Amino acid sequence: MSVPEFVTGALLILLLAGPSFGILPHSGYVPLSEGIIPWLQHLILPSITLAIVAIAHVMRQTRSGMIDALQSEYVRTARLKGMNEKQVITKHALRNGLMATVTILALSFGWLLGSIVVVEEVFAYPGMGRLVIESIQSRDLPVIQITVLIIATTYTLANLGADIVYTYLDPRIEYK
Repeated sequence: MSVPEFVTGALLILLLAGPSFGILPHSGYVPLSEGIIPWLQHLILPSITLAIVAIAHVMRQTRSGMIDALQSEYVRTARLKGMNEKQVITKHALRNGLMATVTILALSFGWLLGSIVVVEEVFAYPGMGRLVIESIQSRDLPVIQITVLIIATTYTLANLGADIVYTYLDPRIEYK
């Protein structure tokens, strides 16, 4: 979790795209019209770079939430009633254990939107992050404004999605 994206990206380039293995391309973009396999090969390293830190946060939070939920009184009561462990976990502990995970996922989505700028620069991948950097360098204010608006809207929709998932996980939550 503490390793920055540019370091993770550089290490992945050295390991998987370097002279020793050369399994994947180290940078650039291939349009989907040239084939799905080359397109996916160019997406693998940037995707892994972005996912490593996000997965670490989510796994840590999920583990912590499940440990707390499994030690609660209602789970103990469900076990004493004779429910098997699978039912206890799926019907009682999982819903409450995932509440914090949903929050982390929504917050991580905002982090991913910011991190994509760095990852696109490391992998020379044309995208929204590179557009923001080029627009800032050329002082293109309308493009900066629309990209910031798109990023803010996406982040807001991610948080709205988290709120909707909250109501599914805990029916006691109501929005009026």
